[in-house]
Amino acid sequence: MKLRKTGSEWKGLSPFNKEKTPSFCVNDQKMAWFDFSSGKNGNIYDFLMLTEGLSFPEAVERLAAEAGMALPKVSHEDEERA
Repeated sequence: MKLRKTGSEWKGLSPFNKEKTPSFCVNDQKMAWFDFSSGKNGNIYDFLMLTEGLSFPEAVERLAAEAGMALPKVSHEDEERA
């Protein structure tokens, strides 16, 4: 998806609808996106869950891997305690 900087936001075509005029906006400061054509909005986790059908844990794992970050491992004892 191509985004173009316009003022304090990034804009591009909606990944949810076919359109000719950009209606998808990303605001870095708010760490949020909004798609005016579909009324959908959220954060990066919501975006991955909606566009790629991931669950929240899968989205977290994918973003951590892309950032080169290791997620903490949950031990069997931790699961039992929880």
